[in-house]
Amino acid sequence: MPSKPISGHKPVTSGNIERMAKTPQPYTLADGKTRWRVYYRKTRADGSIGQTNQGFEDYESAERWAKLIDKIGIEEALKVLPSWQTDKPVTPDLRTFALEHIDLLTGVGEDYRRRSRRVIENDLGVLGELPIDAIGEDEIAKWISRLSDAGAAGKTIKNKHGLLSAIFKRAVRKKIISANPCEGSRIPKSVRTEMTILTPDEFRSFLTCFTPHWQPLVAFLFGSGLRFSEATALNVGDIDLEGKRVSVTKAWKNNGRTLGAPKTERSRRQVSISEETLAAILPLVKGRAPSELLFTNQRGDKVRSQTFHDNAWDPAVRLANGEDAQKAGAKRIARRRDAQGNIIKPLDVPIRKRPRVHDARHSHASWLLGARVPINYVQAQLGHESIQTTVDRYGHLMPDAGLAISAALSGVMGEPKAIEG
Repeated sequence: MPSKPISGHKPVTSGNIERMAKTPQPYTLADGKTRWRVYYRKTRADGSIGQTNQGFEDYESAERWAKLIDKIGIEEALKVLPSWQTDKPVTPDLRTFALEHIDLLTGVGEDYRRRSRRVIENDLGVLGELPIDAIGEDEIAKWISRLSDAGAAGKTIKNKHGLLSAIFKRAVRKKIISANPCEGSRIPKSVRTEMTILTPDEFRSFLTCFTPHWQPLVAFLFGSGLRFSEATALNVGDIDLEGKRVSVTKAWKNNGRTLGAPKTERSRRQVSISEETLAAILPLVKGRAPSELLFTNQRGDKVRSQTFHDNAWDPAVRLANGEDAQKAGAKRIARRRDAQGNIIKPLDVPIRKRPRVHDARHSHASWLLGARVPINYVQAQLGHESIQTTVDRYGHLMPDAGLAISAALSGVMGEPKAIEG
């Protein structure tokens, strides 16, 4: 139908896409009705750039699409356009819907909400600007690829994808969309950092590289298999001296700033410890109030992960490998002394391994499997939600597994018999 610009308004004919997209231009139809155009530039098939426009029945839709061009570019905005040219109600963009979803969650802590909001604000990129009903499997696949290309680990991508999937599930329940575009996504696998497992003898040598203040915590990490965040959250009352058990009900979250529930439901558990581990922490239990933190720093405050790494763990790793405790070029030299007041010297026989704090947990699991503790018991001790996690992580450490399989099959199948005929 013929139309003409409304008096006083001229189509924008110069400038870049961002400038052109900011102000929808009104025009009138022959019947006197007002419509709105958004002018933009687009690359033609021959490579040249030409101006074109898109019409809308109302100013609100035109302005919303113009702003979308500013945020995600014309090519992506054009893909969204067909979903807008229907009689369906306008749907919110993913970022808006996601933040509403997080606010309405029940049964989660504020720490989880804060982390989830951070994912939405920092990691959605272009995806967050799209209307939720304009996002399909292809858009999710591109988003996963962007995270992977940026260096995100497979586990990190899986966690963020899980949050997104929950958001889309809610959109399905509310009948905003008919299907969850996250279903069937392929998440890239991480290349796992190799575990550094200490033998019991190596552990005993390594332990001598710590000052007396830190030795109980280190002995406990290796002897219990607790995560660092779980061990440093323990209270004196969590230790059952008679039962030789530890009650794990909490862990530090948000880089040690808040105290919350352990990592998973199965992480709430009773952990058995040996007489030797119990003896190492006994001085920290006797005569202290049940509500006091079991492990503290040298000022009596909670143990912070980074401080422990820098001031205790890393120097001990260097000493265990025959090196000076201080980093080369360190301005401040701290003399670490043993229980007799002697300076702790580098080991004469280095262990030639550089364990991380979490390797104490790996070493613990290895020792249990080496002693032929059933793997489901190891799962319970470590607090893994699924036994598959335990099998995937530590199954290769099970001793003589190949021989046991071979013997079992031999027993079932028996001696081979000649086939008659």
